[in-house]
Amino acid sequence: MKIHAHSRARAALLVAFVVTMTTSACTHENPETLLFLGNAAAIRLPGGGQGISGQCYAETFQQFRPQGTFDLSMNNRYMFFPQLENDLTSTDLISGNGVQQLRQDSSGITLTGAFMWIEWTAGTDAPFANAAPPVPNGEASAWYVPLHAFIPASTKAVARFDLIPADVGELMRAAYAAQSPTSRYTSVQPAIIHTIIEGKMQDGTVVQTAMIDYPMEFCWGCLLTLPFSTPGVGAEAEAQYSVCSTKEIDEQFTPPCVVGNDEYVSCTFYCAMCDPFQDLANSPKCDDRFCPSLL
Repeated sequence: MKIHAHSRARAALLVAFVVTMTTSACTHENPETLLFLGNAAAIRLPGGGQGISGQCYAETFQQFRPQGTFDLSMNNRYMFFPQLENDLTSTDLISGNGVQQLRQDSSGITLTGAFMWIEWTAGTDAPFANAAPPVPNGEASAWYVPLHAFIPASTKAVARFDLIPADVGELMRAAYAAQSPTSRYTSVQPAIIHTIIEGKMQDGTVVQTAMIDYPMEFCWGCLLTLPFSTPGVGAEAEAQYSVCSTKEIDEQFTPPCVVGNDEYVSCTFYCAMCDPFQDLANSPKCDDRFCPSLL
C-alpha cells in the first residue's frame, strides 16, 4: 500500500483549516456547551432466528466503552455511539414563561457532522506502524462524516455514525490482506481516533465538542472464536477451524449489533455471512483459514 510521507502534516493542516473555518462561522466559545460523555455499548435484544431480527439499542446505564476493537476480517466500518449532553438551559426556564406562554426554544442543538483523523502508533508487525495510510482523497488521514440528530436543552442523547466509514475501512482491509499470513493474524495496530462532533443551535450558532481522543486497536480475526472455545484464550490448532463452516450456528447465539466491532463472534456465524468468492481485500470475503471447507 502506498504511504504518503507528508500525509500526517497534511492531515494536521486539514484539521486546523476545518476548525478555523467553523470557528470563524460563529462557533460557540464555551467548550462545555456540547459535552461528550462516552461511547455507549450497542446491545442487541434476543428475538427472531438466532436473535438476528432482535432490536439494537444503546446501553447508557452501563459503563461506556473506554476503547474500541475493529476486526477488519469481518467488516469495513466501525460504528460509534456517542452519548452527548446539551448543557444549555432552555429558553422557557431562562425567561420564566409559564406553560401558556412558551416560545420556541432556541437552545436545542442539531448535530450536523463529525471530523475525524488518525494518529497511528507503533504496533506488533502492523501495516500502519508509525505511518499514516492514505484515505479516499489519497493525501491525508482525515475525513468528515455527516450526521443528523437533535438534542434539546438540558438533555442527554445518543447519536450514531461511522467513526471509520466503509471507504476508509476498505483501504485498511486491503493493507491487512496484503500482509503475509503470519503477520496478518498476529499483528495488532493501535491508534487514536481524534474526533470533533459539530452541531448548530436554532439561531445558527455553531457548537462543537471538545477534542475526543478515542483509542482503538485494529486486527484481523482477533474477535473470532471457535464454537467451543473461550473468547480471547489462546490460539487453537489450524485444523480446528474446519468446524467453522460445517457446524451449525448455536440456536442461543445472538450476534452483536455491528459484527467485527468490539464483541466476540463465533466463526460459524462468520462463515455463514461472508462471501467465499470475493477477493480477500474486499468485504465480506471469507478468509480461508477460518472457513477452509467453503472453497
